[in-house]
Amino acid sequence: MSKIPISRRQFGALAAGTALTAAGLVSVETAAATAAVPGPDARVATGASAPGPDARFATAFEVAGDQGARTGFGALYGLRDTGELTWNKFDILRADGSTVWSAPKVIATGWTGLVHLFADNIAIYTIDASGALRWHSYSAPSTGDGQWATGSGAVIGSGWQTMAKVAYAGSGIFFAVDGAGNLRWWRHTDPSGGAATWADGSGRIIDDGWSDLHALAAAGGIIYAAAPSGVLRWYQYTDTWSGQGSFHPNSGSVIDDDGWQLATSLRAGFTSPWATLRTLDAGSTLRWFRHLDPLEGGSSWDPRSGAVAAQSWPR
Repeated sequence: MSKIPISRRQFGALAAGTALTAAGLVSVETAAATAAVPGPDARVATGASAPGPDARFATAFEVAGDQGARTGFGALYGLRDTGELTWNKFDILRADGSTVWSAPKVIATGWTGLVHLFADNIAIYTIDASGALRWHSYSAPSTGDGQWATGSGAVIGSGWQTMAKVAYAGSGIFFAVDGAGNLRWWRHTDPSGGAATWADGSGRIIDDGWSDLHALAAAGGIIYAAAPSGVLRWYQYTDTWSGQGSFHPNSGSVIDDDGWQLATSLRAGFTSPWATLRTLDAGSTLRWFRHLDPLEGGSSWDPRSGAVAAQSWPR
């Protein structure tokens, strides 16, 4: 398999409660019963500071494939310092992997004080500085002209501030690394309706030794982990439904050897037969990558990977 050096991919330089499980989360039933649901324009805690680095973008939907002038299209959510949540449609050009954007649409306000923002085409999840995990549902992730579902903003879990890193894999599945370096699994069983219900065993430890971690992203059972040294490692977990699986024998493979410590936020999506990764750095540069072997963990990348998607994010 070919290995494309980070320099060729132009990553860019950067200037200097009741326990739900052993994870220590407060019972989601208790949290849901006691939390007031915010209104349409104040769906998260207010009176707090600008969003953290991992709360600035999330994927609404994405389609990949080299067709015509495009190699992909979709939409991202962006969270501004003002608390405005924006919907941003994009086309990725086939020629060089650059991104063309439509005008952003503001779809919510009052989203302040967040430390994590995750989404797919079913649900949006937010975690604030207090560790409250909230569920939201937007009716039109493909057009940006939707409405918010009743109950959006409901607290479905607490205690997430104890997790050192959190990744959302889609379909209600979360992976997180706790303070002791344990990798834990959860599955929210109602991502379409927002009921505070979780699969049996949610929060269970599925691996250890994850302390050497800078950034974490997941798509289904595929997990990408960036180390402080800059290397990017690939893992595949076999049972995202019940959290009782094992890891692919190639798990832990280094699929790139430099530059990933520059990412302040990392997101992944499986757009068969490839995986799409996006990074945001401290200079607010958003970049696009395509991993060509997400099912076996080979170090093969689209040569257009590393293309700048936006120089200043959020839009």
